[in-house]
Amino acid sequence: SLAPGDRLTIRTVRDAPSASRLLLDNCVPATVVFTWSLDGVWTWLTSHPSASRKAQADFRTAVRDALLPELRQHGDAPATALVDTLAHVTAEIDRLRSIWLFSDLLESEAVPTEILLSRSDGLIQSDGSAPALAGIDFHVAGIGRFHDLHRRSLTSREYGFLIGSWTAFVRNAGGELHVAD
Repeated sequence: SLAPGDRLTIRTVRDAPSASRLLLDNCVPATVVFTWSLDGVWTWLTSHPSASRKAQADFRTAVRDALLPELRQHGDAPATALVDTLAHVTAEIDRLRSIWLFSDLLESEAVPTEILLSRSDGLIQSDGSAPALAGIDFHVAGIGRFHDLHRRSLTSREYGFLIGSWTAFVRNAGGELHVAD
């Protein structure tokens, strides 16, 4: 759903916002459009439509090259500062429309994992910096402990508490949580 001119930023989440790495920060390239008229076709032909297609292909390649290495490796951060990193990033970016997060959501700096897995208000009660999510669609995938084969899977009750806590947190910050299956 990105349109030409939309900005895409991809970051990692570590144990502190300052440890987050910027993987990609680019705008979607514009596409050349034309009207079916002699002037329109001439403008399109002289504007190098192949350059537009190459820019779009280069953008898709940059996104793939930024994401794949991170998704293929297991996270090695002993703790994650997800809430504080979100607060830091949302404060930096103007006109933020959506956040897509691939994470287990097991925040450990602002809220211990044990609280997230046992209470639906754990994140709201945290002392972490609250991100400004007003009007932002917050999409999340990768929930739970499935990225690490040595960890046990979440019980359905723990999963419910985790989703409940993040739903309440995002709504309290003014956003809307969407969970991918």
